[in-house]
Amino acid sequence: MSHRKRSYQKIIRFDEEELLFLKKKMSLANTRNFEHYARQMLLGGLIIHKDFTAIRKLIIQMTRIGTNINQIAKKVNQTGQMNQEDLILLQRNFRHLSEEVNRYLLKNIYADR
Repeated sequence: MSHRKRSYQKIIRFDEEELLFLKKKMSLANTRNFEHYARQMLLGGLIIHKDFTAIRKLIIQMTRIGTNINQIAKKVNQTGQMNQEDLILLQRNFRHLSEEVNRYLLKNIYADR
């Protein structure tokens, strides 16, 4: 049995590019001891998590609106005319899209502060 203070070991593998990047980061941290550097980063490093749920919903909305616009464009191309109903639908879709984008941007601007 070992008399080491830390008896658990984890093995990690790097490709050449990752190893060069790691060495650069260790140099910037002014250390050559990988075990110490890795322990500090794993136990005390900052983890940044971003929630993209809102932007995914926004993309779905934009896709639906784009589909509506394409349907209207196809109809206009086939008939050569655009009726009042189509124009109102386009305006509504544009207004809805603008509101969604503004809501998303405002939510994320204040969330990052």
